Amino acid sequence: MFPAASTATNLTWVITPSIGTTSTTTTAGFQVTFTVAGTYSISLSSTDPANGTVTTNAIQVFIVNCGLPARPEHAVWCYQRSVHLDFTTGIALSTPPNSSISNPLSPFSSTSQCDPITGNLHFYTDGIRVWNNSNVLIGNITNANYGSNIKGTISVPNPNNFNANPQTRTNSYYIFTVPAYGQSGNGSLVFGEVAINAGIAGLISSNNTLPAGIFNTNVVEAITAIPHCNGIDTWIIVHEINSSNTISYLLSGSGISLAVQNSSLPFINSNPGPSRHRFTIESAPHGDAMAIFNWANETVYFYSFNNTNGQMTYTSSVVIPQGSANTQLHGSFAPNTGGGSYFYYAVNSSTNSLYQIELPTLNAPIIQNIPFSLGSPLRQLDGSIQLGPDNLIYLSSFTQNNFGDSKMLVIRAPNVSGPGVAGCNPVVNLNNFTIGQRNFFSLPNLADATRNPSLSLDFLAVASICSTYTFSVGACWS
Repeated sequence: MFPAASTATNLTWVITPSIGTTSTTTTAGFQVTFTVAGTYSISLSSTDPANGTVTTNAIQVFIVNCGLPARPEHAVWCYQRSVHLDFTTGIALSTPPNSSISNPLSPFSSTSQCDPITGNLHFYTDGIRVWNNSNVLIGNITNANYGSNIKGTISVPNPNNFNANPQTRTNSYYIFTVPAYGQSGNGSLVFGEVAINAGIAGLISSNNTLPAGIFNTNVVEAITAIPHCNGIDTWIIVHEINSSNTISYLLSGSGISLAVQNSSLPFINSNPGPSRHRFTIESAPHGDAMAIFNWANETVYFYSFNNTNGQMTYTSSVVIPQGSANTQLHGSFAPNTGGGSYFYYAVNSSTNSLYQIELPTLNAPIIQNIPFSLGSPLRQLDGSIQLGPDNLIYLSSFTQNNFGDSKMLVIRAPNVSGPGVAGCNPVVNLNNFTIGQRNFFSLPNLADATRNPSLSLDFLAVASICSTYTFSVGACWS
């Protein structure tokens, strides 16, 4: 509803792009229901009858498709004292912190799991404790050495959830977690399992370690997950401490069944001291690329990833501009990852900047040298950045020297180039809404790569007419 102003005269409203007969009107106030998602400019002009002077003002509104987002399994985010960010209606709606919960979520790390069909929340965790969708603590995954990690906890479905036989089909999820900053080097990958029964989550195992015969090692504070090309199994990816090895563990229906050591990588763990253990690992939505941030040398490394065999290949690296010894780095791929895509990273240092890296290919990253505006007064980035289930990218922030003024920044057009070398205005629009508490580093760590189960591992058969089939090689053919 665009309200009437009682003293306004000679008004003209214009909606761009046009939505038909209601795109231009001269009434004092009017109401519009948008039927197509997109960004619209609403302008209001008034003519002064005394001298003919025209005054115009304009705003932008962002219209989304109402209903479940593209990724229902990520439809509810839980973080920082159990603040919930709910995307199930098509727009992000926040809830205030739940003060009734004792020992709430860590301000550093979290992940949550929703139903892949309905988007209903199943459970959330900070890497140690697990709560169900009624905010009831249901148990611990592991001990305190694994708490307060940053992007060090992730949830993935049990591959047996996809079994064709309902007698062997499960409805459970694994939570994987790694040691926290300051504890890195003192622990390896551990995991627990949460089962869903009649919509209620229950912890059925915890503090599980890798089975005998599977390569095990101490790891740094970083983890991600990429679905296997069969759309059923999952690669769990961590980085070995004091090493150039990144390990891809295959989670199949029988558990962790394979470990692939990717050792032909740059030695990115070279700086002394605890800061060498601070990493973040980001996976691309198509599951074909990864980025690893090394906070110690302020560099992001890009890799191609083979989701059939778990092997990754180093392609390029970018030194973060305007960094500092205290720089905190997080990033996210744009949803259309591939040739001509983009990668975003947030720098929490003296500059508090958001940058876009253009990726014509993974071998040729191009940094957009002009940072995006973060509003006035200057908003300080907490560093946490995450691709949302609606394919927008979200960043946590607060006003400098005022932790209580927390807001979420939203990149509403992440697949579009930002400011170019000619210094044109950014096309990416940032909008914010109040959360009411400092977000810190705690936006959930989610498996951004999409899962596409296939009917056959070898070939596909598609009927075009009654007796005519087209056959093609399946994604996992080797």
